[in-house]
Amino acid sequence: MEREPEIAQLENLKMMKVKDCGKLRNIFSKTLAQKLLTLEHLAILKCGSLEEIVSNDNAEVGGEAVQLDLSTVPPLFFFQNLQKLVISECNKMESVLPLTIVQGLNLLEELTVDSCNQVERIIAASGEVREAECKNMLPKFKILSLNDPPKLETVCNGDIVFRWPALKELHVWDCLNLKKLPLDSRSAQNMKKLRAQLAWFEDLQWKEEYAYAKSRLKRLLTKEE
Repeated sequence: MEREPEIAQLENLKMMKVKDCGKLRNIFSKTLAQKLLTLEHLAILKCGSLEEIVSNDNAEVGGEAVQLDLSTVPPLFFFQNLQKLVISECNKMESVLPLTIVQGLNLLEELTVDSCNQVERIIAASGEVREAECKNMLPKFKILSLNDPPKLETVCNGDIVFRWPALKELHVWDCLNLKKLPLDSRSAQNMKKLRAQLAWFEDLQWKEEYAYAKSRLKRLLTKEE
C-alpha cells in the first residue's frame, strides 16, 4: 500500500474487508497495525499479490535499511481486539501470521483460510520456539476452518502443541499435505465438532502418547467424502 489512510480515521474501525486488490503486497505497516485497537473482524479476499498482512518494515541501522523478520522479534501487540480473521484466495501468501503477532491475539475466536494455494503454514515461527510459550496462546479460539490450501503442511512450524481450551469446531477440507495437528491429549477439551475427510484423518501422524487425543477426536468426526 503506497499511501495509508490517516491513522486517526481508522482508530475506531471495527470491521474491515479488503477485496480484489491485486497489487497489494501487504495490508498494514507495523505502525498502523498497532493503532487498530478496536478492529474486531478482518477479511482479506482475492488479493493475488498479497505476501503478508503486516509489513516487515525496513529499519534504519547505521544509515542502512535493514529488513526486520517479524517471526523472530519479541511479541508484538497488534489487533488486540481482533475476533475473526478470514483469508481467501490470496495465492501468494506462504503463511498467515508470524508467531510474534499471534501471541497477542488473546481475543481471536475464529480463523478461516480458504483456497490459498501457496500457504504452507498458518503460523510462522523462526528459530527455536519454547513449547511453554505456545500452550496458552489463543485462549478464546473457537473455530478453525482450513478449506483447500493444497500446500498446507503444518499449523505452526516446529513441534508445537497448543491448548486451545475454548476450541469448539475444527473444519479441515482438502488438506492432503497436512499430516499433524498441534494438539495433544490435553488440548481442545471442549471441542464439539471435527469436520474432515475420513481418509485424511486416518493418515494423520500422532505421537504414541497422543493416542487418546486421536480417539477422542475421531468420536467427534463428521465424515466427508
